[in-house]
Amino acid sequence: WSLSRYLKQAGYFTASVGKWHLGAEEKANWSRVLECQAPDMPPTMKQLIRDRPKDRPFFFWIASIDPHRPYSSGTIESPHRPEEVEIPPYLPDHPLIRRDMASYYDEVSRFDQLVGTVKTALINDGSWDDTLVIYLSDNGMPFPRAKTTLYDSGIRTPFLIKWSGVIQPGTKIEHLVSTVDLAP
Repeated sequence: WSLSRYLKQAGYFTASVGKWHLGAEEKANWSRVLECQAPDMPPTMKQLIRDRPKDRPFFFWIASIDPHRPYSSGTIESPHRPEEVEIPPYLPDHPLIRRDMASYYDEVSRFDQLVGTVKTALINDGSWDDTLVIYLSDNGMPFPRAKTTLYDSGIRTPFLIKWSGVIQPGTKIEHLVSTVDLAP
Protein backbone atom coordinates (compact mmCIF):
# COMPACT_ATOMS: atom_id res chain seq x y z
CA TRP A 1 0.00 0.00 0.00
CA SER A 2 1.16 3.53 -0.71
CA LEU A 3 1.21 6.25 1.93
CA SER A 4 -1.45 8.05 -0.10
CA ARG A 5 -3.81 5.07 0.13
CA TYR A 6 -3.59 5.08 3.93
CA LEU A 7 -4.10 8.83 4.13
CA LYS A 8 -6.94 8.94 1.59
CA GLN A 9 -8.78 6.24 3.54
CA ALA A 10 -8.27 8.35 6.68
CA GLY A 11 -10.07 11.28 5.00
CA TYR A 12 -7.17 13.23 3.54
CA PHE A 13 -7.30 15.02 0.20
CA THR A 14 -4.26 13.52 -1.54
CA ALA A 15 -2.56 14.87 -4.63
CA SER A 16 0.55 14.10 -6.63
CA VAL A 17 2.05 16.85 -8.74
CA GLY A 18 4.87 16.49 -11.27
CA LYS A 19 6.34 13.30 -12.66
CA TRP A 20 4.43 10.04 -12.21
CA HIS A 21 6.26 6.71 -11.99
CA LEU A 22 3.84 4.75 -9.83
CA GLY A 23 1.77 3.09 -12.58
CA ALA A 24 -1.80 3.55 -13.76
CA GLU A 25 -3.34 1.36 -11.03
CA GLU A 26 -1.91 3.54 -8.24
CA LYS A 27 -3.76 6.65 -9.49
CA ALA A 28 -6.98 5.31 -7.92
CA ASN A 29 -5.35 5.78 -4.49
CA TRP A 30 -5.05 9.54 -4.97
CA SER A 31 -7.67 12.29 -4.98
CA ARG A 32 -5.81 14.05 -7.82
CA VAL A 33 -2.80 13.27 -9.99
CA LEU A 34 -1.51 16.26 -11.92
CA GLU A 35 1.32 15.32 -14.25
CA CYS A 36 3.34 18.37 -15.25
CA GLN A 37 6.92 19.45 -15.90
CA ALA A 38 9.12 21.77 -13.86
CA PRO A 39 8.17 25.10 -15.53
CA ASP A 40 4.44 24.40 -14.97
CA MET A 41 4.76 23.24 -11.38
CA PRO A 42 4.70 26.59 -9.48
CA PRO A 43 1.34 27.78 -10.87
CA THR A 44 -0.08 24.26 -10.62
CA MET A 45 0.93 24.00 -6.95
CA LYS A 46 -0.44 27.45 -6.08
CA GLN A 47 -3.75 26.59 -7.77
CA LEU A 48 -3.95 23.23 -5.99
CA ILE A 49 -3.32 24.81 -2.58
CA ARG A 50 -5.93 27.48 -3.29
CA ASP A 51 -8.57 25.03 -4.60
CA ARG A 52 -8.10 22.07 -2.23
CA PRO A 53 -11.00 21.18 0.09
CA LYS A 54 -10.50 23.32 3.21
CA ASP A 55 -12.54 20.99 5.43
CA ARG A 56 -10.09 18.07 5.07
CA PRO A 57 -6.43 17.52 5.92
CA PHE A 58 -4.26 17.25 2.82
CA PHE A 59 -1.25 15.34 1.54
CA PHE A 60 0.66 16.63 -1.49
CA TRP A 61 3.47 14.67 -3.11
CA ILE A 62 5.57 17.00 -5.26
CA ALA A 63 7.67 14.86 -7.61
CA SER A 64 9.85 17.18 -9.60
CA ILE A 65 11.83 16.08 -12.61
CA ASP A 66 14.59 18.33 -11.24
CA PRO A 67 17.46 17.48 -11.08
CA HIS A 68 17.11 14.61 -13.53
CA ARG A 69 18.87 14.36 -16.86
CA PRO A 70 18.83 15.55 -19.56
CA TYR A 71 19.66 19.07 -18.45
CA SER A 72 18.73 22.11 -20.50
CA SER A 73 20.06 25.63 -20.49
CA GLY A 74 18.00 28.51 -19.15
CA THR A 75 16.70 26.57 -16.16
CA ILE A 76 17.13 29.52 -13.80
CA GLU A 77 17.55 33.25 -14.30
CA SER A 78 21.16 33.42 -13.02
CA PRO A 79 22.81 30.10 -13.93
CA HIS A 80 25.75 28.72 -11.97
CA ARG A 81 29.11 29.30 -13.57
CA PRO A 82 31.09 26.13 -14.35
CA GLU A 83 34.31 27.61 -12.97
CA GLU A 84 32.64 28.16 -9.59
CA VAL A 85 31.16 24.70 -8.95
CA GLU A 86 32.67 22.21 -6.54
CA ILE A 87 33.81 19.02 -8.20
CA PRO A 88 33.70 16.00 -5.86
CA PRO A 89 37.14 14.42 -5.41
CA TYR A 90 36.05 11.20 -7.16
CA LEU A 91 35.26 13.02 -10.45
CA PRO A 92 37.88 14.45 -12.80
CA ASP A 93 38.09 18.24 -12.89
CA HIS A 94 37.28 18.66 -16.58
CA PRO A 95 35.40 21.48 -18.39
CA LEU A 96 32.63 19.09 -19.51
CA ILE A 97 32.08 17.85 -15.98
CA ARG A 98 32.12 21.43 -14.64
CA ARG A 99 29.46 22.43 -17.18
CA ASP A 100 27.37 19.35 -16.32
CA MET A 101 27.71 20.00 -12.58
CA ALA A 102 26.68 23.66 -13.07
CA SER A 103 23.53 22.48 -14.89
CA TYR A 104 22.84 20.08 -12.02
CA TYR A 105 23.15 22.98 -9.54
CA ASP A 106 20.72 25.00 -11.70
CA GLU A 107 18.07 22.29 -11.52
CA VAL A 108 18.55 21.84 -7.77
CA SER A 109 18.08 25.61 -7.45
CA ARG A 110 14.90 25.51 -9.54
CA PHE A 111 13.46 22.83 -7.24
CA ASP A 112 14.43 24.90 -4.19
CA GLN A 113 12.55 27.83 -5.75
CA LEU A 114 9.50 25.56 -6.18
CA VAL A 115 9.66 24.66 -2.49
CA GLY A 116 9.76 28.38 -1.71
CA THR A 117 6.69 28.92 -3.90
CA VAL A 118 4.82 26.18 -2.04
CA LYS A 119 5.88 27.60 1.34
CA THR A 120 4.66 31.08 0.37
CA ALA A 121 1.34 29.67 -0.90
CA LEU A 122 0.84 27.77 2.38
CA ILE A 123 1.68 30.88 4.43
CA ASN A 124 -0.77 32.94 2.36
CA ASP A 125 -3.35 30.18 2.80
CA GLY A 126 -2.88 30.28 6.59
CA SER A 127 -1.93 26.60 6.81
CA TRP A 128 1.90 26.77 7.02
CA ASP A 129 2.09 26.37 10.80
CA ASP A 130 -0.25 23.34 10.72
CA THR A 131 1.52 21.63 7.83
CA LEU A 132 4.08 18.84 8.08
CA VAL A 133 6.66 19.38 5.32
CA ILE A 134 9.08 16.66 4.24
CA TYR A 135 11.77 17.46 1.69
CA LEU A 136 13.63 14.41 0.43
CA SER A 137 15.37 12.76 -2.46
CA ASP A 138 15.31 9.11 -3.36
CA ASN A 139 18.90 8.89 -4.60
CA GLY A 140 22.18 10.72 -4.96
CA MET A 141 23.08 13.08 -7.76
CA PRO A 142 23.13 11.57 -11.27
CA PHE A 143 26.89 11.28 -11.63
CA PRO A 144 29.30 8.34 -11.49
CA ARG A 145 29.87 6.96 -7.98
CA ALA A 146 26.70 8.64 -6.70
CA LYS A 147 23.25 7.67 -8.00
CA THR A 148 22.48 3.95 -7.60
CA THR A 149 25.51 3.32 -5.37
CA LEU A 150 25.92 2.68 -1.66
CA TYR A 151 28.83 5.11 -1.41
CA ASP A 152 28.12 8.16 0.74
CA SER A 153 27.59 10.17 -2.45
CA GLY A 154 24.73 7.82 -3.36
CA ILE A 155 22.95 7.55 -0.01
CA ARG A 156 23.61 10.92 1.69
CA THR A 157 20.51 12.58 0.32
CA PRO A 158 18.38 15.40 1.70
CA PHE A 159 15.72 14.38 4.21
CA LEU A 160 14.42 17.51 5.93
CA ILE A 161 11.28 17.76 8.04
CA LYS A 162 9.41 20.83 9.30
CA TRP A 163 6.79 19.82 11.85
CA SER A 164 5.88 22.75 14.08
CA GLY A 165 5.42 21.83 17.72
CA VAL A 166 6.70 18.28 17.20
CA ILE A 167 10.25 18.51 15.83
CA GLN A 168 12.50 21.22 17.23
CA PRO A 169 14.12 23.34 14.46
CA GLY A 170 17.78 22.44 13.96
CA THR A 171 17.35 18.84 15.17
CA LYS A 172 19.80 16.44 13.50
CA ILE A 173 19.49 12.69 13.23
CA GLU A 174 22.67 10.77 12.46
CA HIS A 175 20.91 7.51 11.55
CA LEU A 176 20.33 6.26 8.04
CA VAL A 177 16.76 7.17 7.02
CA SER A 178 14.82 6.70 3.80
CA THR A 179 11.34 7.07 2.33
CA VAL A 180 10.43 3.64 3.72
CA ASP A 181 10.63 5.25 7.18
CA LEU A 182 7.76 7.67 6.50
CA ALA A 183 4.72 5.45 7.07
CA PRO A 184 5.95 3.86 10.33
